[in-house]
Amino acid sequence: MAQPTRRPLWPWMVWLVAGLFVLVGIAVLNNARLPTGAAPETDLGDLGAIKPAIDQIPMRAAWERIEINQANRQGYSLKLWYRENAYVTVGEPSADTTFIARVVLGALVRAGRSPTTEHVSLFVWAQRRTHGETGAPLVVLYGDTAYNYNDDGLRYDACSGKITLFGC
Repeated sequence: MAQPTRRPLWPWMVWLVAGLFVLVGIAVLNNARLPTGAAPETDLGDLGAIKPAIDQIPMRAAWERIEINQANRQGYSLKLWYRENAYVTVGEPSADTTFIARVVLGALVRAGRSPTTEHVSLFVWAQRRTHGETGAPLVVLYGDTAYNYNDDGLRYDACSGKITLFGC
């Protein structure tokens, strides 16, 4: 009588490990989402370095407010909120976020800081609250201006309309 052939166990182990990675990824993404209206945790340990400069910026008609989400010695993150009924043209978010980023960089340099040698990160996001067809609250993301300490420059990235884990 012929003995039955034994199948190796490793293909099942590969599928099991892959499935485990997928489940962990789904759990991480679900925990990363914030409910509408919830504010992320803020780190404002170095707020005094930029707050006076931000307060001096004259608010434009389309702007609602400038929100500082992170201000520590390694990084700064701000959001420019446009008014809900504002008409925002194509070039406005780029110009506005770049202007605000330059104000922040200027404040840091005046305070004796060196963003290039200290490897400071800076992000200024442009967004606007709105409502969907059913009245559900939504946020329109226009893009962000980021400071690159490697080339001491600012770069604006427009949102593609696709929201990912790291923004748009």
